[in-house]
Amino acid sequence: MGADIIVTATSADKPLVMREWVSPGAFISSIGSYPELDPTLVKKADKIVVDSWAQNEHRGELHRLIHDGQFGRSDLHAELGAVVAGKKPGRENGDEIIVGCLIGMGMLDTGCAAHVYEEAIKRNLGAHFDFGQADQVN
Repeated sequence: MGADIIVTATSADKPLVMREWVSPGAFISSIGSYPELDPTLVKKADKIVVDSWAQNEHRGELHRLIHDGQFGRSDLHAELGAVVAGKKPGRENGDEIIVGCLIGMGMLDTGCAAHVYEEAIKRNLGAHFDFGQADQVN
């Protein structure tokens, strides 16, 4: 109780974070492929954001709720891309409880990595590593 950010990444088969433990203004991110949050927390959150609706229909935090008819696309606030692009608002007040059901998408990881790499090159940061020589490292 009292945490501003809660992140779960487990192989749980039952809820690990209960609604009554979450304070106003918290951001909760369930990044695993399994349901880890109290269904009441998900259903009562002010905003639910996913990386991919189609992916969340098949696995992850929302899968059971969708399958049981307790959560539908109309209950979703946005996909993450819409928030990042400014098409949907992110946090609008300090008391909102926001749940991110972010299973992970390779294309987002690759896009972020490319951006970080380009910025590092521009700023002359980081170090070069010859992967061809990796087998010679002690």
